[in-house]
Amino acid sequence: MTNFTMYAYELKRDLINLFLMDMLFGISASGSTLISNISRGLKENIKLGYTIERLCDHLSSFDKNDIIMNNFFSECRNLFNEKPVVLFDDSNISKI
Repeated sequence: MTNFTMYAYELKRDLINLFLMDMLFGISASGSTLISNISRGLKENIKLGYTIERLCDHLSSFDKNDIIMNNFFSECRNLFNEKPVVLFDDSNISKI
């Protein structure tokens, strides 16, 4: 018997990982967190607007923000002995 729930979960996990890899590669290639620069860094063979739209759509439906922020803060806490104030501006990542 086929377990479609398991296949759906694995597909969703793979799509999220692909989106994260696209974002990380684009940020690394462009050296910027602006969606347009991330899209240019990906150097895909489609119109730039389509890449920007795809990344923005995935970013707006991305539901792992709390997990990422908690992991980020826990890593920052490990780097400092005192209780620092860490400011993280994620407004440049999303397109308004």
